[in-house]
Amino acid sequence: MLALSGLAYPFSIGFIVTFGVSFLIVLTRRWHGAFSFDHRTGVQKVHHISTPRIGGLAVFAGYGAAAVMSPQPVRSLFLAVIAIALWIFLAGVIEDVSKKGRVLFRFVVAIFSGVAFCVLTGYAVMYVEIPFVDDALALPFVAIAFTAFAVAGVINAVNIIDGFNGLATGATIILLAAFTIVSLRAGDPDMALFCLISIGVALGFLLMNFPFGHVFLGDGGAYFLGFVLASIAIMVPMRNPDVSPWVSLVILSYPVLETLHAIARRAHSGRKIYKPDGKHLHMLVYRLIERSITKRTGDVRFANAAVSVLLWGFPVTSLVLVALIPYSRSWSLVALAFMSLLYVLLYRKLESRRLGVFWDDRATRASQRTVGAALVDESSDALG
Repeated sequence: MLALSGLAYPFSIGFIVTFGVSFLIVLTRRWHGAFSFDHRTGVQKVHHISTPRIGGLAVFAGYGAAAVMSPQPVRSLFLAVIAIALWIFLAGVIEDVSKKGRVLFRFVVAIFSGVAFCVLTGYAVMYVEIPFVDDALALPFVAIAFTAFAVAGVINAVNIIDGFNGLATGATIILLAAFTIVSLRAGDPDMALFCLISIGVALGFLLMNFPFGHVFLGDGGAYFLGFVLASIAIMVPMRNPDVSPWVSLVILSYPVLETLHAIARRAHSGRKIYKPDGKHLHMLVYRLIERSITKRTGDVRFANAAVSVLLWGFPVTSLVLVALIPYSRSWSLVALAFMSLLYVLLYRKLESRRLGVFWDDRATRASQRTVGAALVDESSDALG
């Protein structure tokens, strides 16, 4: 079982450092806003206050502090993940500051991070319990290539769901909790401790991001958390042979399904698959609830936060499933089929309501801009 003495200190330090740096970013935003503020226009933009998008710096700092305070061998896991994730984190920060999304550059760095993970940690996806595929994965270069693409995919998936206050960070916390349960059930307390301490770091940021979005993860933060989740998803089954690799896919089903659906949707419509659109599930949910919640509360930010609360139901469902099912391939495939069906049915139901995706309701947008202008003044007075 976990030793509480090995959890409390690094958990607390990670939480405090992340929260503290996040608060400092918000407090000093007038000094760095010229390069740190997020755009307020675009098909996926729903916030109306100029907001720093460099929250990833706080998460990275908190992770480093937690690593130093963690007991061995958990510290080794932390340091390895931090060292490898540094490059994809920096690539994200560059995008946050420059406001230029370099798709090829990001993809290359993500692949490099996946390869470095395999080489430096010794972990890779060496089997997926499928005949012939496992034969190919027995070859080291195939396993490394497969793992690198998987890591890049998860990194991108977490970035995709980072669209509303607390959505990506809250989902990450729930997914880390799910991996904690799997690790404990598999008899791997070191990995469980690693996941729990990571939760402390993410919680420190969540308090500044949810519900009112005082600071955003940005690409740097989303890429970093995506790499953390990808690393854990690979290590848990590879460290514990009784856990099927498909269990990790069940846990990550929400961001993975969102990504796969986005690729298929854009390809079907003739769009470039890396070009953003306004048809993500979280955008449709927002379109459904935004008017009624904003009308009742007078604050559009409550609608923003409500989207996250509603969609946290997906990772919570994954957590419940892995807490109950055996960790075999058969049961994992059943759980994955259930999550896929749930996603498709919900998406089709929302889409059938013709909820719109390009924000062409000028009257609504004008009223939101008015609310946003008032919030800018209020936020400036409250946070300095």
